[in-house]
Amino acid sequence: MSSVVRFGSTHPLQGTWGSLGEDGTSVEYTVTQTPGGLSVSAKDTYDGELGVVSEIQYDGSTLEFTVLWSTGRSCRCSMKPGTSNQVQFKFTYTEHEHLQRRTT
Repeated sequence: MSSVVRFGSTHPLQGTWGSLGEDGTSVEYTVTQTPGGLSVSAKDTYDGELGVVSEIQYDGSTLEFTVLWSTGRSCRCSMKPGTSNQVQFKFTYTEHEHLQRRTT
């Protein structure tokens, strides 16, 4: 379980973040402070799907969380402050598929 993290109203990670270019991801990530602590949401703007966000952690400089999508893809994300209107964002994901036995 993640600990409660409280941001000031001007924390540089608060806001809704999306890809800089048209060739980037169609996912927007929103970081907010709620009465219960830190909240992160993930929305695919292409189809409106909301990912299931879990494992939220913040070490004072990097925000990390996991997003599970209906396709079974699980993304581990990290976000660090950049400039006033940009963050550094890194994600890795797992992909699932079925394999078929080949005849030899």
